[in-house]
Amino acid sequence: MQPKPNNILVLGLMAAILAAISAFAFSKPNKPAVKLEIPKLFSSITTGGAVYAKQTLALRGEPVTLTGFAASDPNIPDRFVLTRTRKTVCSPCDESADYPSSITVIFPNATTEAVPISTDSVFVYLANNQKLPTTGEKIRITGKLEPTQSTDSITRYSSLVQVREASLGPIQ
Repeated sequence: MQPKPNNILVLGLMAAILAAISAFAFSKPNKPAVKLEIPKLFSSITTGGAVYAKQTLALRGEPVTLTGFAASDPNIPDRFVLTRTRKTVCSPCDESADYPSSITVIFPNATTEAVPISTDSVFVYLANNQKLPTTGEKIRITGKLEPTQSTDSITRYSSLVQVREASLGPIQ
């Protein structure tokens, strides 16, 4: 016996309603982004390197908001450095540029050369093809915090903190 067209429509509608209810019931609620300040990402700088603040580690993978100045390379449209102080050139993008005084030199191990890492900046990976900010522009970003030492595969810039899936927002 074939189901009637009206019954198929009702069953399809009921299935769609149940799917929507279960998606809503079992989805993670959107957490509000926690406002952070670049100088407070680390609790101290020691001879062994930078020490992450407890809050920084507790927010791993969580949404955060940071305000700072962009240091970008127009040839790399989906990532840039967010710094605490305004730069006229992007230090990671221009080898001849002076690095800020807050650079910490890290020696990963005895067989590799020293890697300069800034505790004054965050490496930002933009989401969704957003327009790259101009170097020196004051901006606010929101994205997922990753407190880990990482070297970007394209820029070769090493950072101790990255923000992924970031979006640009107005300064508040």
